[in-house]
Amino acid sequence: MPGMMDTVLNIGLSDRSVQGLAKQAGDDRFAWDSYRRLIQMFGKTVLGVDGDLFEDALEAAKTAKKVTVDTELEAADLKKLVTRFKKIVKAEAGRDFPQDPREQMDLAIKAVFDSWNGDRAKLYRRQERIPHDLGTAVNICSMVFGNLGPDSGTGVAFTRDPASGQQGVYGDYLQNAQGEDVVAGIRNTVPLARLEQIDKKSYDQLMQIMEALENHYLDLCDIEFTIERGQLWMLQTRVGKRTAGAAFRIATQLVDQGLIDEAEALCRVNGAQLAQLMFPASTRTRRSRRSDAVSPPRRVRRSARRSSTRTPP
Repeated sequence: MPGMMDTVLNIGLSDRSVQGLAKQAGDDRFAWDSYRRLIQMFGKTVLGVDGDLFEDALEAAKTAKKVTVDTELEAADLKKLVTRFKKIVKAEAGRDFPQDPREQMDLAIKAVFDSWNGDRAKLYRRQERIPHDLGTAVNICSMVFGNLGPDSGTGVAFTRDPASGQQGVYGDYLQNAQGEDVVAGIRNTVPLARLEQIDKKSYDQLMQIMEALENHYLDLCDIEFTIERGQLWMLQTRVGKRTAGAAFRIATQLVDQGLIDEAEALCRVNGAQLAQLMFPASTRTRRSRRSDAVSPPRRVRRSARRSSTRTPP
């Protein structure tokens, strides 16, 4: 259920531990930025505080500093913002922001479980015919930080274009950011291909992993990743959603590459997608927001390799 369940990042930060994170990273700004992100996400997702209140406070801080993006705020500005965010939580939720990491985690776990019954999730299950009693799991993992400076960042990648099925490298990358910045669209991302100029080592490693993942799952893969001070970390992957036209093209491409047989290809395109393809449609040529096509990565045929290592989300 991509995008339907809630996520909370930076769990464990508090008035005390933020000092330790700053010392460990050697970067006060990064630590206070991570702390304000936690209070903002926790307040909205777990405590039910109106997210616009946090956004308004962030905008006010940028206006006072006469800057346009949050990365231009300094440690002192972010420290003041944390104080403001905690006051918002107190006023709107009727309680202080929890300082105990265990309490933060317990409340966040409950919030993610509760999101199974959120309106978006229920509607998605009806559309996709997923049983309501199937249930969900909650994944907990250590943080890697994409907001540690210009040599860090986060992004999403697709092994093929989910709109057209065309082979190539598609996705978005954002320097000095955490995952929600990409999803929220509050800062301008760059096409994934630009990562080669920003950090060639990480880019080359990502291309190899994308190749391995597609040859393991034998399908279009939707991938999330973070770079922390030049070190690439894979956060999660799943078989990606695609349009009806892309589903047809990808299935035939995989047959041509010898990765799946014709019987499997027929199962990849369902009746509803075939019906969509039957209707006439007006089209125009445009570049996908998430695309900047480059030479397709090498593909390993199924007979040669089918193994891959997946890092859990």
